[in-house]
Amino acid sequence: MDCVNVKLNGELIQFACPNCGLDAEINEETLAQIRSDFDGVVTCPLPQGCNSFYKIPSEQIIKKLKSETEQSGADTEDSNDTINQTIEDNVTEEEKPKPTGPFRYESKSEEASAWTKEFENKKSKKTQKPITSPLAIRTFRNKECIVQGQNRFDDVVSSFLGEVGKENVICVSPINYTDPQDKSPDYGVVVYYQNPTKQKQSKPNPTPEPTVWRD
Repeated sequence: MDCVNVKLNGELIQFACPNCGLDAEINEETLAQIRSDFDGVVTCPLPQGCNSFYKIPSEQIIKKLKSETEQSGADTEDSNDTINQTIEDNVTEEEKPKPTGPFRYESKSEEASAWTKEFENKKSKKTQKPITSPLAIRTFRNKECIVQGQNRFDDVVSSFLGEVGKENVICVSPINYTDPQDKSPDYGVVVYYQNPTKQKQSKPNPTPEPTVWRD
């Protein structure tokens, strides 16, 4: 019968009798000698034991236990290293201030600090101003000007040019394109013009003259 409850206890191999459960501890050299001289069979010692015969742990079992122990120790070390690294990373992230924009070198001199402050003020004033442009474009496609089966392309473009005014039209450029749905070729025009609405808003309103009543 084979022994049971084989364990590693430091440099000793611990196992138990399969009949009475009496524990025994032997080093590897003694185990090797027992395998060589007695075919790996021992007697459970009296008076604590039952005096029965059983086999000691084989070399394969001992190697497997050592491999499992080493692997378990390596996993424990890796786990501890991972935990320690995570703690260090968290501490480092908390200590370091989070960047709020691209890196820029900051000079400690008073002159450079004053210049930087002035530059930031000018930049903020520029960004606060609304960006308005009097120029605009309008695209007319022939397919979009078909109303109730009639092609109103010329009327639509002419009406728009009349609303904008001849003095505000910069350029009218023809275009050719392919419709993405039916893959048919089509044409149109792009009108570049000055926005008359914005021009009117930019002009100051004239001050009305006071009305004088005379008898």
